[in-house]
Amino acid sequence: MFVCRYRVLGLVAALTLGASAASAAVAALPTPADWARRVDADLARGDAADLVTMQRQLQGLIQEARAPNAPAGRLAAVTNLFNLAYARVLAKCPATSATDAAVPGFARIAASLGQPARQRAPCAVGRPGAYIVSGGGNGLKVSGTVSDIAHAFTIKGVIIGGAAEFIFTPDTVGASSGKVRYTIAGSGVTGDGTGTYRLSADTQGVVTLTDTVTGCVHGGGCRTTRETIILTPSGAPGRR
Repeated sequence: MFVCRYRVLGLVAALTLGASAASAAVAALPTPADWARRVDADLARGDAADLVTMQRQLQGLIQEARAPNAPAGRLAAVTNLFNLAYARVLAKCPATSATDAAVPGFARIAASLGQPARQRAPCAVGRPGAYIVSGGGNGLKVSGTVSDIAHAFTIKGVIIGGAAEFIFTPDTVGASSGKVRYTIAGSGVTGDGTGTYRLSADTQGVVTLTDTVTGCVHGGGCRTTRETIILTPSGAPGRR
């Protein structure tokens, strides 16, 4: 009687443990919204170890989802979480040392899922944010900072014997092209001109501004010149 009872209890315990193990094997996945918040938090901290941990968790989930007893649709759900994380890492602008270090790992996971490696798209231009100004050309050297290139902004510089001021106005708010006008003064001469400009950003968020302007020195000659101005995000890694 007692032996039978212990056997029943043992069977119940075994079944309970087996059920617990099965539950653990098919634990609920985070929702896409919760996962997105977790990814964004990791990116905000900028710690490479966080992204490595995330990749290991994804690899573990993929392995579980490929097990013979995995629920139907499990691999698709895990792949969705991976794609969400991969896209957010590539979209981080400007990129950080942590995201740069994580990209190869995400590419390897993509390959294991039969997906091609993806390229980070250039950062969008025209977004508010402080930029450090450098560059110039044709005897012009610019410097200073710009707080917002989505709206009209001013850049100042020096030329031989004087100063120059450029006012850039985008075609529309946040546009990557627009109109420019400038004035120069110094050494007893003044001048002005107008032209057009374009913006392009690299994967680090550094914006290259190129312009073509035609202007005249008052009482003197006229000419067309081109300048290249670099706008570096003040918060970009290694740039202060």
